[in-house]
Amino acid sequence: MTTITIQLTDREDAILRSHLVDPEAYVRDIVANKVKQCHKRLAVQSVAEHKDDPECSAMPATDEALVDALLARPEYKDRAMREAELAAADAERQRVADQAQAVRDVQSAAQASALNRSVATD
Repeated sequence: MTTITIQLTDREDAILRSHLVDPEAYVRDIVANKVKQCHKRLAVQSVAEHKDDPECSAMPATDEALVDALLARPEYKDRAMREAELAAADAERQRVADQAQAVRDVQSAAQASALNRSVATD
């Protein structure tokens, strides 16, 4: 089980209490609602992945089991892993673009140099 702790200054607590009877309950409710939303999306994703898998002949019957099956897949990646992959892919695309630009710059410089030599010899 994961424990998440949030510290508030006295001022922040007073600000929240000006609009909320129980800020801690409010935060717990927000997190519980987010978990439910994510759970629903994971269940839908799991159904889609089971249907797309030609080797799958049966799938779990409950949302709980569908989510568990999805999370247990070796190829499953959580949000942080997906974001890291996207960042790495973006960095690689930028590296390739930078290399291509460097090649174009060298080619342009070579063409300009050749043009200057041609003009100088005329």
